[in-house]
Amino acid sequence: MKKIILAFGVTLALLFTGCGEADLGSTEDGEKRIEIQKLTDEGAYDQVISKLSSAEYQNAYPDSEYKLYLGSAYLSRAGFTLSVVLDLFTAEDDGTETASESSGAGDLLVDLADKINLADAIRASTLFKEAIPVDCGNSDRNYVDALSSGQKEVCLFVGITGLMKTAVTFSYLTDDLSSFFEESDSTDGTDSGVPSSMLATACALEYALVSSPKSAFDDNTSTFECSNDANLSIDGNVNFPNNPDYEHVTITVDENNTFSQLINYSAFLRSSILIKDKCSINYSACDTIDYQTDGSGCYACPVAKTAAEVEAIPATNEILLETINNDIEALVNMLPADLLETDDIDSNESAENVIEEFKQEITGGEDREITEADLLNYFNDSSDDSNTTGNYCVEEDADGNSILGTVDNAGVCQPN
Repeated sequence: MKKIILAFGVTLALLFTGCGEADLGSTEDGEKRIEIQKLTDEGAYDQVISKLSSAEYQNAYPDSEYKLYLGSAYLSRAGFTLSVVLDLFTAEDDGTETASESSGAGDLLVDLADKINLADAIRASTLFKEAIPVDCGNSDRNYVDALSSGQKEVCLFVGITGLMKTAVTFSYLTDDLSSFFEESDSTDGTDSGVPSSMLATACALEYALVSSPKSAFDDNTSTFECSNDANLSIDGNVNFPNNPDYEHVTITVDENNTFSQLINYSAFLRSSILIKDKCSINYSACDTIDYQTDGSGCYACPVAKTAAEVEAIPATNEILLETINNDIEALVNMLPADLLETDDIDSNESAENVIEEFKQEITGGEDREITEADLLNYFNDSSDDSNTTGNYCVEEDADGNSILGTVDNAGVCQPN
């Protein structure tokens, strides 16, 4: 992960060259494009988004070109601006090193996540992908080399937004992100070295996946024992404005560390929801979790609060699988190999090797797509070997559906 962050820092300047010089012309459509370019230069991103969300302004651009400008506006409104980049990667740390040289990957991710709006970053990513009909995540160098310079630039944006989404998502999953990525010793009482909050996240994901479909779990069940020895208890339901009904759950790690999570059960499949801080059902900040059935308490607070955010932000596992399997790979695919030749990166490593190394940290050394089971093993710090007894695994049923299971003593995946 740290190698990807470092390479990312080297290429940030490429993002601030704009979307290219369009032929603005002198027609009515050209005047609209000039207006959008001027508003973009002025940093009036809300106005750009408002105008480019209308057919009148979209039709002023050929094909899907408007999506590049709309995506750029969302990216900037998400908080990814030149000033943020300078703060992250050029600020003096101790008078001799830049922040990118002296900080660990986790520290950089924490700094980035604190400044980024996840919903807008997701919208930007979607628009960039829709703007060009190419596979930015294809790591075949012949395919990548055949892309036009414009396509490569957009794929770089796809990769950058993917990294942003990953950083922000991980920051919501643990309150000790830096320690998790730097693999430092745990300071919160766990024996594994994994932050308690990350083990709680893994437990919530496991509960959501194992208890789906809903009919597979008894409606009267109020507790769930996770394979990492964390224990989940269902407090009850809670309903926030603009959100579906959620299960509010409490997870206990190592008997003395408790965490609250939200589980979406409104669909056929349960899913774990990203949370940040604590709040009342009206999103007012509060200090201590106090679940009350009548809605008068203090609860785990969903990241998505507006209807637009609820629509934009998918479940936790969906965000991570999409960004790690596809979006971040797009970033590395677009990097010239010599940009990865820093003091911290082996000069003989190719861009493909960098991303594969990170993915194989999660898959336990296997070269393949990452699954929900891999994420759970990774969060539990048990991804060294995906065939280890007790690890999560994925098995297909007779209909081809993926079923979460665990590896038995014979190394065979057994559905839960």
